[in-house]
Amino acid sequence: MQPSDAPKPADDGANDGLPPYALAPVARPEVPWVDRSRRRKRRDPLAGWQVAWRSLDGAWHQIDVTHADELDLAHLAPVREPSVHRQRSTVCGWINFQTADRWLPYESALERDILLLLDFEPGVRDCVTQPLYWRDADSTSALAPDALIRRPDGTKSVVEVKRAATLDDPIVAARLERGQRLAALAGWDHEIRTEPNATLLRNVRLVRGARQAVVDHDWAAELLRRAGRDGCSMGVLLRGANPAIRALAFRLIAERRLACDLTETLSSSTWVHAAPTS
Repeated sequence: MQPSDAPKPADDGANDGLPPYALAPVARPEVPWVDRSRRRKRRDPLAGWQVAWRSLDGAWHQIDVTHADELDLAHLAPVREPSVHRQRSTVCGWINFQTADRWLPYESALERDILLLLDFEPGVRDCVTQPLYWRDADSTSALAPDALIRRPDGTKSVVEVKRAATLDDPIVAARLERGQRLAALAGWDHEIRTEPNATLLRNVRLVRGARQAVVDHDWAAELLRRAGRDGCSMGVLLRGANPAIRALAFRLIAERRLACDLTETLSSSTWVHAAPTS
């Protein structure tokens, strides 16, 4: 059969006005309008995470992260103890957290220094180091914050101890961001502590060691009288005092009955005054 003899499709008039190679327009079905302004709120992928913690008797427990605020720090034990690694030089051990009268483990020299300062802060009533594990639903990932503290009003805060030089590391930043989100789900605050002021740390160590000084009530009253609300120099405060009385003065500072600027080097010219009573 010759091409010219091939049968041609019947012309029903649908392509009137269009080239022979054009397709006839097809009517689109009407799509009903859908209001998408009320979409379901996206679920936080961390909402399924759990909190694993250890009680003082050594038993393990696990609760949903949204119920973590029910935990009582007085019943928490560290989830791990400090260990020495042969591959790296680390400073680890135990420190007496005098505010809560408990021994806490630390896993680095920086953690030890931060615990010294937390023990001296008036806004801290209790502290637990390595207090728990954040665990995902599949138990394939776990994070352990460095510390958990309790404030005087009962609120809690997660404390992460990191060197300032590591904060720009993407891995460290991602872990801190995840820890902050988990703390928010638990109803807790989240804070990052880096290297403290060297002078403040040195002075806190000095006055902290004086907490065991013998209390001479007559001299304690005399030191408070000399300082008064207007204050006096450390030289005037300790005039005629022996080493035991000097230690007593530092104990009064540690107990916040005397106050001075601990971010400055302590000397005979340091200004000391009686702390206001609450």
